[in-house]
Amino acid sequence: MAEQKGIIQIVGTIEGLNFYLRNGKPVVRRSGGGFTGKAIKTKPSMLKVRLNGKEFGAVSRAKKLIGLSVLGALEGYKNTTLHGRLMSMLQQVKVHDLISDPGDRTVEKGFYTCEGRKLMTEFIFEPEQAVLPLFASMPVVSDVGKKCECDAIVADITSFKSYVSTVGFEYFVVDYDFEKQDYCTHFAEKLLVKKGDVLPERVTFEIDNLPTYFVTRMVFLAVLYYDDKNGKLALISEQGMASLRCLKVYSNGIDNHDND
Repeated sequence: MAEQKGIIQIVGTIEGLNFYLRNGKPVVRRSGGGFTGKAIKTKPSMLKVRLNGKEFGAVSRAKKLIGLSVLGALEGYKNTTLHGRLMSMLQQVKVHDLISDPGDRTVEKGFYTCEGRKLMTEFIFEPEQAVLPLFASMPVVSDVGKKCECDAIVADITSFKSYVSTVGFEYFVVDYDFEKQDYCTHFAEKLLVKKGDVLPERVTFEIDNLPTYFVTRMVFLAVLYYDDKNGKLALISEQGMASLRCLKVYSNGIDNHDND
């Protein structure tokens, strides 16, 4: 058994190594037997463990950045299962980094591939609610995220829970720089539909002054639910009462993925 050192503390199992907390301290041991921290750092047989640990830390930082950006855009909505599921998915994205050496693979370069981007656009942020079935067809994103066109809203809004008075459709774009651990969010005007309103036949979201340069850009569509309290809309923040979907991922600063 050895004590973990470093900023990123891991809990879980990687390559037959168990990372866990003991008496509040992060430790690591090989399944079926112990070893020292010095062995992890120096033994040639532990090289793969060192490389995996380095990549795990990079993925964890990317997960934190994405989690902060989307939950911030959802006005403080909470989901207790998101971070674990998001981490597992981004670990798979990292595997699609085909240009970096072992130990240096990243989520950012995993998005260079169609397979990596597909993992992100197919990820279900909120299993209890879906975004796409609310529309007659798949929303179409164009102009590197500046514009999104959606066919008619087909959901029967009157069938939502009785305390839902209004449904909000939030289209936003997030530009990430995973190396610098930074992001910037850009919003289109929110569409609010009250119970009893005539549903629009077509919805178009546009973001003015969207930057032309980016490292990694993700396009999101969220559905939020509100209660009318004394004439003011209050977000219903209980788990399961929000929807979010990543519609598009653009990587490496260029628009070369419109056919994904």
